[in-house]
Amino acid sequence: MGNTPAPVQGGKELRSRIKSYLLEEGLQCSQCVIAMLSDRIGPRARVLEEAVLPLGKGMSGTGSMCGAVAGALMALALVHQQGPGSQPRQPAALGYLSSVPPTNDWLDVAPAVAVEPPLFPLCRKLIARIREAVPARGGELRCSAISGVDWREPTSEQLARYYRPGGEVATCVEIIARSVETVAELADS
Repeated sequence: MGNTPAPVQGGKELRSRIKSYLLEEGLQCSQCVIAMLSDRIGPRARVLEEAVLPLGKGMSGTGSMCGAVAGALMALALVHQQGPGSQPRQPAALGYLSSVPPTNDWLDVAPAVAVEPPLFPLCRKLIARIREAVPARGGELRCSAISGVDWREPTSEQLARYYRPGGEVATCVEIIARSVETVAELADS
């Protein structure tokens, strides 16, 4: 088998493990993504799992961007960096370090097109697939809109609605699962 990571098991088993991580082990959504992709991320996964803790509950409980999305973007960057399509890092031209538009410092001309890292199209594909997991919310990826909870001062009604069977926690599990499945798929392509 070599260094090939194990395939991500989808379906009910994946979702059951995610639910266990969230509800029984107390991991944040961002940490669940990293934990589920640890075989692909490699030895840096444990450190990254701790580092993404503040992304949970929409950026440290502020209800902002979904932590699972942010964690998935980080995971994708790491697995893409290690994958078959990875490219060596190249420093940006010095013109990118100032407030003036970038130029080719050697020829003193502006580039004809914007420079985009090859990872960006994959990130956009990842975000689009995650948005498909929340169609009832119009693809909204703010934690407060997904969960229906103000994590800074959650009410008992908000928490009851979130944790009830079939409640919003199920949407969070689906977003995490979709994130994990898509990162694995994009890493293999």
